[in-house]
Amino acid sequence: MKEQEQLIKLFADLYNGSPWIDVNIENTLNEINAKEAATKAFPNFNSIWEITNHLISWRQTMLKRLQGEDVESPEDNYFSYIRDRSEAAWLQTKNQFAETQNSWITSLKKLKQKDLKHKHEFSAFSNYEFVNGILQHDAYHLGQIKLLKKLVQLR
Repeated sequence: MKEQEQLIKLFADLYNGSPWIDVNIENTLNEINAKEAATKAFPNFNSIWEITNHLISWRQTMLKRLQGEDVESPEDNYFSYIRDRSEAAWLQTKNQFAETQNSWITSLKKLKQKDLKHKHEFSAFSNYEFVNGILQHDAYHLGQIKLLKKLVQLR
């Protein structure tokens, strides 16, 4: 299997397949309702929804960087208060996450081996490191979401 195909498989498995960690993003988010997603387990914790928005924004940012755009990291690290806490808004957030998944898969399919090794002048990291970074970031926060889900559902 080519490296590009392997990366696509890792993205697909983590999002809605069967990754080695036995949980995926789509199933996990679909097990959570809007009220649970917006609830903070503790006052200074981020909510599941805030983390999900953070993931979406970082996926969008890193995809732009992968495509050569120099995007600065915001001071708030893409964590912001959830104003509309309706089920419709939560569904929209999950759909937005799905859109980032489709964008990443489409972009990965277009990459060539030499593109993965490429480093942009604005970063010390290669495109390969960008891609792996997002996978690691998603898995890290998926673990947080699973833990927060348990805490919120205990309340």
